[in-house]
Amino acid sequence: MRISLLLQREPFGEILEKTLSAFFTSRLEQPYAVTWAENSRAVKLTGNEQVWLCNPYLNAIYRPDAGPETLEPALREFSRSLVAWRRPLQKLYCRLAAGPITAKWLSPIRVIFSPPLPRAGELLIVGGNHRIRILDRNRGLSYVITKHGFDPTRIRNEISFRRAHPELPIPALVETADDGTWYSEKYIAATPINRLSDPGRAKPLLARAVQAVKNLAADTAAEMPLNDYCQTLQQEIRGRIAGSHLLSEQQKKKLNSQCDSIIRLIDKENPDASTLTAAQTHGDFQSGNILIEDNRIWLIDWEYTKKRQSAYDGLVYAFSSRFPN
Repeated sequence: MRISLLLQREPFGEILEKTLSAFFTSRLEQPYAVTWAENSRAVKLTGNEQVWLCNPYLNAIYRPDAGPETLEPALREFSRSLVAWRRPLQKLYCRLAAGPITAKWLSPIRVIFSPPLPRAGELLIVGGNHRIRILDRNRGLSYVITKHGFDPTRIRNEISFRRAHPELPIPALVETADDGTWYSEKYIAATPINRLSDPGRAKPLLARAVQAVKNLAADTAAEMPLNDYCQTLQQEIRGRIAGSHLLSEQQKKKLNSQCDSIIRLIDKENPDASTLTAAQTHGDFQSGNILIEDNRIWLIDWEYTKKRQSAYDGLVYAFSSRFPN
């Protein structure tokens, strides 16, 4: 998710400050302060700071002297709009956003590091739902860090899952934190499958990605009582509804009522002895998580992986359920 959208739903600037200051303090073994400055003119610099640009629409935080090779992941993802008539304008915007002069005009936010980070011009920081990534192309590494205040269980589950399934097309793990709050993986120069300029090329590559998750489902399939599965889902849904700060009390009440109605329908139509096939799933199987590097596919962002009804990934992709429209 782009930073522009994250800013609408959470105090992303504060989260970024705490996440990166803790990570770099631990990683580089000296205290680091990170400041999110939406009004850069109000920030007084003493001379021991390093100012970065933040373009929330490119989902990119980078140094003004960063070269095109550093910005390449963001440009590759966002330079081609999914809407045909927007493509020339978006391509032009990305070119200007990466320009040595125009980049500052199109980046309304500054991120300030104190003391300066080493090799800063080679690093690109990108936002996400639950994690922040630091891309270090020159060293061939991508760091994935749990955001401050977010449950690290997801990233720990992902690490465990990836270690157990080396056969899957996932970038190789390189290093993991002792407390399981971050990991580094092999950097890949890849493009989301829905951003490929040739739709004909995407079709066979998508088939290979689908086959990978189908093989995972087949290898991990097991029968489980339908009632148990539904009760677990009901509890999880109720917990998510209760914890949401974006829903009004009326909306929460309506959603809980709808959930209860579905459970009653399932209980009515299925005897207690009914079972379903559960299997390990990706959990967020959509085009943005299917990357193409030359003629190779990569499946990324396994933070939602767990046992679910075995057709879950197929339904998520077929119904485009991760996209609001």
